[in-house]
Amino acid sequence: MAETSSRFIGQGVKPHKTTRFLTGSGVYVSDIRLPNMLHAAVVRSTHAHAIILSIDVKQALRLNGVVGVWTGADVKDRIALFPESFEIHPRAWLEGVKPILQGPRPAALAQRKVHYVGEPVAIVVAEDRHRAEDAVDEILVEYEALPVVVDPEVALKAGAALVHDESKDNVVFSFKVSKGDVDQALRDARSRLGMSSKLILCFLRDLTAQDAMATLDEALAYKERIVAVGLDSAEIGNPPAKFKEPFARARNAGFLTVAHAGEEGPAAYVREAIDVLHVARIDHGNRSLDDDALVARLAAARIPLTMCPLSNLRLCVVDDLSHYPVRRMLKSGLLVTINSDDPAYFGGYVNENYLAVWNAIGLTREELITLARNSFEASFLDSNQKMAMIDELNSYVAAHS
Repeated sequence: MAETSSRFIGQGVKPHKTTRFLTGSGVYVSDIRLPNMLHAAVVRSTHAHAIILSIDVKQALRLNGVVGVWTGADVKDRIALFPESFEIHPRAWLEGVKPILQGPRPAALAQRKVHYVGEPVAIVVAEDRHRAEDAVDEILVEYEALPVVVDPEVALKAGAALVHDESKDNVVFSFKVSKGDVDQALRDARSRLGMSSKLILCFLRDLTAQDAMATLDEALAYKERIVAVGLDSAEIGNPPAKFKEPFARARNAGFLTVAHAGEEGPAAYVREAIDVLHVARIDHGNRSLDDDALVARLAAARIPLTMCPLSNLRLCVVDDLSHYPVRRMLKSGLLVTINSDDPAYFGGYVNENYLAVWNAIGLTREELITLARNSFEASFLDSNQKMAMIDELNSYVAAHS
């Protein structure tokens, strides 16, 4: 990382084949001129949802160079966005597929009403681009505004304003993934890559406790394949106590419990996750350090904290990894671990997260060993498996001392 920074960051870059663009001699698609070529410009809706009362094109047609103006009425049943046979063909792992198009096919130009800002309402064809654009400005469209649907959750509720009158609801396409063999994928990871795994079901805290209950209802059928339930998504305004009942029910069903807390939320959320949700692990937990009594409690109870450096950096939990608190946590006796969060989003798997912190704060050999040992102690392996993994780590350390 340090080598990459010194080689590239702040260094000048020589322009490559850009002289003609910088000097105004570049050629673009809009510069193409063909014999008898015409140009089009589109009138687009300024409303998200409205009835089209009238479209006055008379003034536009009077302009020199305008060849024609067309509205939805002119192209009705003649030009559509999709062919008659357009449909989704279900795959083996999809079931309950709802057709993607309901009612009449969407038209190329809005007919009786518009359904989104920017929907094409009319098109002008002229001898050059500027005349076409000038004609667009002369077209007068009168609208009657309708209720706007902008929240997906509101759009799905009974009685919500329909975006498309021909549909019975605002669902255009739905499916359920039900036949992918997750168990086989996990077995393959173990046999081919030597990677063990356990599944944790997560509730989204920006949804309701009722949504969490519904998710738990569906999960109970797969109880033997799920080790724990968790709580993630946006912390602020969604305290752990909001999900007291779903977590109580999950514990009664035999699930372990974990929760994101103290990442963007306060230390109080960490305490609440322990006291109200009775979690076995805190995911992230950065803000725990704001409360000395909480730190002492976490250390005494050996409640794990799963720190995710690259995720914390990308989400601005920390400004710079040189300020990452993992060393302070280790010195406080916390059972802290290094993790990847979502590698595809945040730029690295577990190894990259270890390397990022090591490069940033110069973790010592003993600190790295402690973090690795903590990861096994904090895992949901049984005691024999934990001991076997820690023995393997100790043997590796002894062989490379």
